[in-house]
Amino acid sequence: MLSFEDEFPSPNRSAAMPMTPTLLLAEDHDRFKEFFQQFEDAQSFSEKVEIFRRFAAELKVHSKLEEEIFYPEARAAIDDEEIFDESVQEHHVCDLLVAELENMNPTDEAGEKEFEAKFKVLRENVEHHMDEEELEMFPEVDESNLDAPVLLEKMMRKKEELQHQAA
Repeated sequence: MLSFEDEFPSPNRSAAMPMTPTLLLAEDHDRFKEFFQQFEDAQSFSEKVEIFRRFAAELKVHSKLEEEIFYPEARAAIDDEEIFDESVQEHHVCDLLVAELENMNPTDEAGEKEFEAKFKVLRENVEHHMDEEELEMFPEVDESNLDAPVLLEKMMRKKEELQHQAA
């Protein structure tokens, strides 16, 4: 069986390009964009709920990875406190929306429409967050004196641990 990464290779990295902490996170962003497209293309509400569940699981891993490993190390390497403070608050808003969506159990068309509207707001928040990271934060981090190979190793170990816990 193909993995998600095999089915949807990241446009952010070619096979010859070495992996970096920011590219690891950008590849997650690419998967999130694919989930958004799948949600849009879904033919049934039950399909949308399943896509949301898979997306939410990956988003939780990604957010913890950023908050517990990437942000502290990157914050120490660049002088831009505001971008990290804002990013943590954006995670908080997304966590609230994910929790609300997880607790919804629509039983009629009105409930399904509410779920879809809330997912749209979550999507818009995630897209805004990804844009800020990729356009503002990641370039600063890539240009910093951060020890990228060491950070990447920590991030990969933590991501594996979080994915194992989520399974």
